[in-house]
Amino acid sequence: MTRPINSLFFKIFAGFWLLILLLVAILVTLPRLDESHLQPVDSFGIELLNKTSQNLVIRLGRHPERGLGYALKTFRHKSGFKFYALEQNGSFVNNEAPKAVRRFAIESESITRPQMWQRHDGIVLGPVQFIYNGKPLLLYAHKNMRGQSDRIMLRWLLDNPGLLIFISLLVSTPICLLLAWHLTSPLRQLQSASHKIAKGELETSIPQLSRRDEIGQLANSMDRMVLSLKTMISSQQRLLSDISHELRSPLTRLRLALAISRKHQGESSELDRIDIEAARLEQMISDLLGLSRSQFQPQEIQTIRLDSLLEALLDDAQFEAEQTGKTFTYDTPPALELQAYPALLSSAIENVIRNAISYADTSINLTITQYRNKLEISIQDDGPGVPETELGQIFRPFYRVSQARDRESGGTGLGLAICDNAMHKHGGSVMAENVNSGLKVTLSLPL
Repeated sequence: MTRPINSLFFKIFAGFWLLILLLVAILVTLPRLDESHLQPVDSFGIELLNKTSQNLVIRLGRHPERGLGYALKTFRHKSGFKFYALEQNGSFVNNEAPKAVRRFAIESESITRPQMWQRHDGIVLGPVQFIYNGKPLLLYAHKNMRGQSDRIMLRWLLDNPGLLIFISLLVSTPICLLLAWHLTSPLRQLQSASHKIAKGELETSIPQLSRRDEIGQLANSMDRMVLSLKTMISSQQRLLSDISHELRSPLTRLRLALAISRKHQGESSELDRIDIEAARLEQMISDLLGLSRSQFQPQEIQTIRLDSLLEALLDDAQFEAEQTGKTFTYDTPPALELQAYPALLSSAIENVIRNAISYADTSINLTITQYRNKLEISIQDDGPGVPETELGQIFRPFYRVSQARDRESGGTGLGLAICDNAMHKHGGSVMAENVNSGLKVTLSLPL
């Protein structure tokens, strides 16, 4: 069965994934909010800039013909820094100034407070002011850090937030999947077990989860719940069995006394009435025990063909309708395979058909409609129908419609209750509606 997109697994996975994305976004954004990457220069940087500017002035004083550009290009410092001078018109004396230096020169507005800018590709310091040929110039220092250490790689990632987010999601996705699977896997097991229990399969074993969290507690609670259900159902079945035995004994004696009375006194309307009520009571006990067995006793689901299941049933119904002077018509059942409890499904359809035959005036019609994911079996009669206010009540055990309360007109009131229980066990439903002054009962089965 395909898992729906809104399942718990995908919700947990999406939650973890969004949480990781949010954390990465915060980590990337915070450094830019507080501008911690642009900070005051330490004492080493200030000393470096000041001494370099002094050395440049001394060199140019000794060799003025070489020019400032040459002096900056050939000046080397043991720290690895290179130096660049910015003129008042915004152009660098040495045109090969890297992009980082040019950007730093734009962002650093103060010339009296030197700053430092650390990036993945290097460090920029400056500026300090010095005078050359009567013109004020700003001196910057840059050190290339490419190809150095994992720390530089981290800075490079922080300077490229889009790539950082992509890598974080790439790494976090399998972790989120694993966490989501760890949380939802036992829940899926419990869901499968609870689905079987809801269908009446009380022998289903609850997964024994070796966990101490809420999921493990849920499994233990379900285990105790099933045990309690088994105990209550066993007690109910034992009670019904005892009641059946206690009722059948006096019922047998009653019928024996009835036979003796007929032998000595002959036939009478009173004795006939007693015989009818005794037979009805015996049928009611039998139907009640049948309903109890269909609800609580374990059954084995099988793969059956619909045409094979309905063939004999429909022939019998047609014969029974003819004996009462009515017409029973039906669609030819398709050769469709489905998972079902054969005896339970057959009993459900038979009860609805018999009910329709009992109340129809002249005709009963059975139609079978197959959809993509369900099968509908509709039985319609042309009888008096059921009051709209009572349509939802006729599937209750022993419920009898007001105009059919006379015992001569109906059975025990358990046939439609057995049908409703059977549809519930199959994961389907049953619905009744008035159509053209008759009653239409539709049984829906999932495929």
